[in-house]
Amino acid sequence: MMRRGWLLLRGLVITALVAAIMSSIDSALNAASSLITLDFIRAARPQWSQHQLMLAGKGVTVGLMVIAISYAPTIAGFPNLFEYVQSVLAYIIPSVVTVYLLGLFSSRINNAAAVTVLCLGLAVGIGYFAMTQIPVLTNALSMPPIHYTNAAALLFAWWIVLAYIIS
Repeated sequence: MMRRGWLLLRGLVITALVAAIMSSIDSALNAASSLITLDFIRAARPQWSQHQLMLAGKGVTVGLMVIAISYAPTIAGFPNLFEYVQSVLAYIIPSVVTVYLLGLFSSRINNAAAVTVLCLGLAVGIGYFAMTQIPVLTNALSMPPIHYTNAAALLFAWWIVLAYIIS
Protein backbone atom coordinates (compact mmCIF):
# COMPACT_ATOMS: atom_id res chain seq x y z
CA MET A 1 0.00 0.00 0.00
CA MET A 2 2.86 2.37 0.85
CA ARG A 3 4.50 1.79 -2.54
CA ARG A 4 1.29 2.62 -4.34
CA GLY A 5 1.07 5.94 -2.49
CA TRP A 6 4.60 6.88 -3.58
CA LEU A 7 3.80 5.97 -7.19
CA LEU A 8 0.70 8.15 -7.09
CA LEU A 9 2.69 11.02 -5.59
CA ARG A 10 5.38 10.62 -8.26
CA GLY A 11 2.73 10.64 -10.97
CA LEU A 12 1.19 13.78 -9.54
CA VAL A 13 4.55 15.57 -9.38
CA ILE A 14 5.44 14.56 -12.94
CA THR A 15 2.01 15.69 -14.16
CA ALA A 16 2.47 19.08 -12.47
CA LEU A 17 5.97 19.41 -13.96
CA VAL A 18 4.75 18.61 -17.48
CA ALA A 19 1.85 21.06 -17.08
CA ALA A 20 4.22 23.82 -15.95
CA ILE A 21 6.59 23.16 -18.86
CA MET A 22 3.72 23.15 -21.37
CA SER A 23 2.39 26.40 -19.93
CA SER A 24 5.78 28.08 -20.24
CA ILE A 25 6.26 26.89 -23.81
CA ASP A 26 2.72 27.95 -24.73
CA SER A 27 3.27 31.41 -23.25
CA ALA A 28 6.59 31.88 -25.03
CA LEU A 29 5.17 30.78 -28.39
CA ASN A 30 2.08 32.96 -27.97
CA ALA A 31 4.16 36.02 -27.04
CA ALA A 32 6.64 35.53 -29.89
CA SER A 33 3.87 34.90 -32.42
CA SER A 34 1.92 37.97 -31.26
CA LEU A 35 5.02 40.13 -31.40
CA ILE A 36 5.95 39.05 -34.91
CA THR A 37 2.40 39.14 -36.24
CA LEU A 38 1.26 42.43 -34.73
CA ASP A 39 4.49 44.40 -34.90
CA PHE A 40 5.98 43.21 -38.17
CA ILE A 41 3.40 41.48 -40.36
CA ARG A 42 0.59 43.97 -39.63
CA ALA A 43 2.99 46.85 -40.29
CA ALA A 44 4.06 45.31 -43.59
CA ARG A 45 0.50 44.36 -44.62
CA PRO A 46 -1.91 46.92 -43.10
CA GLN A 47 -4.70 45.87 -45.48
CA TRP A 48 -4.91 42.34 -44.01
CA SER A 49 -8.05 41.43 -42.11
CA GLN A 50 -8.08 40.04 -38.56
CA HIS A 51 -8.66 36.57 -40.01
CA GLN A 52 -5.57 36.84 -42.24
CA LEU A 53 -3.49 38.07 -39.31
CA MET A 54 -4.76 35.16 -37.19
CA LEU A 55 -3.71 32.68 -39.90
CA ALA A 56 -0.33 34.38 -40.15
CA GLY A 57 0.05 34.12 -36.38
CA LYS A 58 -0.68 30.40 -36.50
CA GLY A 59 1.86 30.01 -39.29
CA VAL A 60 4.46 31.92 -37.27
CA THR A 61 3.78 29.66 -34.27
CA VAL A 62 4.29 26.54 -36.38
CA GLY A 63 7.46 28.02 -37.88
CA LEU A 64 8.85 28.84 -34.43
CA MET A 65 8.09 25.30 -33.24
CA VAL A 66 9.90 23.82 -36.25
CA ILE A 67 12.92 26.03 -35.55
CA ALA A 68 12.91 25.02 -31.88
CA ILE A 69 12.62 21.32 -32.69
CA SER A 70 15.42 21.47 -35.25
CA TYR A 71 17.62 23.41 -32.81
CA ALA A 72 17.09 21.08 -29.82
CA PRO A 73 19.91 18.64 -30.76
CA THR A 74 22.40 21.51 -30.46
CA ILE A 75 21.48 21.94 -26.81
CA ALA A 76 22.05 18.22 -26.21
CA GLY A 77 25.70 18.70 -27.24
CA PHE A 78 26.45 20.76 -24.11
CA PRO A 79 27.52 19.09 -20.88
CA ASN A 80 24.67 20.73 -18.96
CA LEU A 81 21.92 23.28 -19.44
CA PHE A 82 23.65 25.94 -17.33
CA GLU A 83 26.70 25.96 -19.61
CA TYR A 84 24.47 26.21 -22.68
CA VAL A 85 22.57 29.22 -21.31
CA GLN A 86 25.79 30.95 -20.26
CA SER A 87 27.37 30.30 -23.65
CA VAL A 88 24.42 31.70 -25.59
CA LEU A 89 24.14 34.76 -23.36
CA ALA A 90 27.89 35.41 -23.62
CA TYR A 91 27.55 36.06 -27.34
CA ILE A 92 24.29 38.03 -27.31
CA ILE A 93 24.37 40.15 -24.14
CA PRO A 94 27.63 42.17 -24.59
CA SER A 95 25.97 44.56 -27.06
CA VAL A 96 23.04 45.16 -24.69
CA VAL A 97 25.40 45.80 -21.76
CA THR A 98 27.48 48.12 -23.93
CA VAL A 99 24.49 50.27 -24.89
CA TYR A 100 23.20 50.32 -21.32
CA LEU A 101 26.52 51.28 -19.73
CA LEU A 102 27.49 53.83 -22.38
CA GLY A 103 24.02 55.35 -22.21
CA LEU A 104 24.39 55.59 -18.45
CA PHE A 105 27.95 56.90 -18.24
CA SER A 106 28.68 58.62 -21.56
CA SER A 107 26.97 61.60 -23.13
CA ARG A 108 28.71 61.07 -26.50
CA ILE A 109 26.72 58.02 -27.59
CA ASN A 110 23.82 58.85 -29.90
CA ASN A 111 20.71 56.94 -31.00
CA ALA A 112 22.27 55.71 -34.24
CA ALA A 113 25.15 54.12 -32.36
CA ALA A 114 22.84 52.47 -29.85
CA VAL A 115 20.51 51.01 -32.47
CA THR A 116 23.41 49.87 -34.67
CA VAL A 117 25.23 48.20 -31.77
CA LEU A 118 22.05 46.45 -30.61
CA CYS A 119 21.09 45.17 -34.08
CA LEU A 120 24.61 44.19 -35.09
CA GLY A 121 25.21 42.72 -31.66
CA LEU A 122 22.27 40.38 -31.99
CA ALA A 123 23.17 39.36 -35.55
CA VAL A 124 26.89 38.94 -34.89
CA GLY A 125 26.28 37.20 -31.55
CA ILE A 126 23.91 34.64 -33.05
CA GLY A 127 26.19 34.15 -36.06
CA TYR A 128 29.32 33.75 -33.97
CA PHE A 129 27.60 31.33 -31.59
CA ALA A 130 26.38 29.29 -34.56
CA MET A 131 29.88 29.25 -36.05
CA THR A 132 31.34 27.94 -32.79
CA GLN A 133 28.80 25.10 -32.78
CA ILE A 134 29.50 23.91 -36.33
CA PRO A 135 32.93 22.21 -36.28
CA VAL A 136 33.21 22.05 -40.08
CA LEU A 137 32.72 25.81 -40.33
CA THR A 138 35.09 26.50 -37.44
CA ASN A 139 37.82 24.42 -39.07
CA ALA A 140 37.22 25.88 -42.54
CA LEU A 141 37.55 29.43 -41.22
CA SER A 142 40.57 28.48 -39.05
CA MET A 143 38.89 30.03 -36.01
CA PRO A 144 40.92 29.60 -32.82
CA PRO A 145 38.97 28.06 -29.95
CA ILE A 146 37.97 30.90 -27.61
CA HIS A 147 36.12 30.20 -24.38
CA TYR A 148 32.74 31.91 -24.29
CA THR A 149 33.69 34.09 -21.31
CA ASN A 150 36.68 35.46 -23.21
CA ALA A 151 34.54 35.91 -26.32
CA ALA A 152 32.07 37.97 -24.26
CA ALA A 153 34.85 40.28 -23.08
CA LEU A 154 36.19 40.70 -26.63
CA LEU A 155 32.73 41.40 -28.03
CA PHE A 156 32.05 43.92 -25.25
CA ALA A 157 35.28 45.79 -26.09
CA TRP A 158 34.45 45.67 -29.81
CA TRP A 159 30.95 47.09 -29.28
CA ILE A 160 32.31 49.95 -27.15
CA VAL A 161 34.79 50.89 -29.90
CA LEU A 162 32.10 50.63 -32.58
CA ALA A 163 29.65 52.78 -30.58
CA TYR A 164 32.23 55.55 -30.22
CA ILE A 165 33.15 55.32 -33.93
CA ILE A 166 29.52 55.65 -35.01
CA SER A 167 28.84 58.49 -32.57
